[in-house]
Amino acid sequence: MSALHRIDAPEFERVWAQVQAPAADISRQSALLRRNSPLGCLLTLSMMLGLLLILGGIFLLGSADALIVGGAIGTGVLLLGLPALAVWRTYSRASSRHTAEVVAPLFEQLAAGMSGRDGARLQARYEPDGAVPQRVLRSAGFLTDASVPQEDFFTGRFGQTDFMLGDLKWELSEPELSAESRERQRAHEARRQQTWARKERSLSREVRRTDGARGTRELREHRMAQPGRSGGGLVGKQVQKALRPAAEGLESVNAALGASLVFFSADFHKEFTSRTYLLPRAEKPLALRTLSEESAARQGLEPMRLEDTRLMERFHCWTNDQAEARYLLTPQLMDAISTLAARLDSPHVAVSFTGTRMHVGVVADSDRFSADFADPDPKATAREIYEDLVLFLSLAEHFDLNTRIWTKR
Repeated sequence: MSALHRIDAPEFERVWAQVQAPAADISRQSALLRRNSPLGCLLTLSMMLGLLLILGGIFLLGSADALIVGGAIGTGVLLLGLPALAVWRTYSRASSRHTAEVVAPLFEQLAAGMSGRDGARLQARYEPDGAVPQRVLRSAGFLTDASVPQEDFFTGRFGQTDFMLGDLKWELSEPELSAESRERQRAHEARRQQTWARKERSLSREVRRTDGARGTRELREHRMAQPGRSGGGLVGKQVQKALRPAAEGLESVNAALGASLVFFSADFHKEFTSRTYLLPRAEKPLALRTLSEESAARQGLEPMRLEDTRLMERFHCWTNDQAEARYLLTPQLMDAISTLAARLDSPHVAVSFTGTRMHVGVVADSDRFSADFADPDPKATAREIYEDLVLFLSLAEHFDLNTRIWTKR
């Protein structure tokens, strides 16, 4: 993502000189997180072999010697769990160091030297474990899940405009289902249970009829596959318990490494009561809402046509007040939104105007503002983070929000 060049900011090379040494050291220490490294290859091979042994042991339950099955599963747990735990601990240490010794200094130097064309200064703070308040996320109106995990929260003022900037892990979203969808889901689960029960009764009759000569193994496997069953009996529960620490560690790594939805919200400096949404034509259901004419009408929204053809090609536009929406979306602002959308490396951009604030959401296909430990070049990673910070922290200037202070109703 490239900067919009409407602000003055320190040159990256000068900023990089201050974090080069710790960034290089962290890159060396995190080498095992790279799959192409010798140690990374060994750990990956160990985890794959461990998973195969566990699956093989579970498959042989009831048909092979219990000692052999237990040995296969136990060995698999060790081969899978220990490397996973090592990766988790290495990632956690490296990520914490990178945040404290690279990202935070980058932001501090940027905050100290960034200014707008009219002299507006950036005054902000960085909270690595902070989060955009859920009430703000909900008020934006375009997110499918306002409770999605977050990290890397920036908040403050650029000139006279207060803003919030956050990194939302959209791949972990759990969109709320409608009442109709929940009912369909319950009906589907009930049908699965009924089908399973019919087959269970049929297999049980076959086992009793043949005095266990036929169908015993098939009945055992069928019972293990019961819908909603979380484990294969005592052994399955023991395997789950043994793997839990490694699974939790890998889940936390996955959450931290997940692709970002960069969310920006700022005071629009105009008083309005309407709701206006620019939703992407390129849909991303897990991250951004979509509206049909029927669902929009239920919310009191109607389609809106804008003079800027670039916006109409990229967005579905909805509002509950056509006159006020056109008062907000001036030609200059439409041009600024089009320019930003064209600069971003994503077709999944949403914009809304609600509650006297302007909100922007950008769905990325990678983790932003964080280290890429798979990349052996720490400078390239730092440059990407720095350019992202410059781009998103300068949005208040890009949208000329400070000048709107003087045009309030």
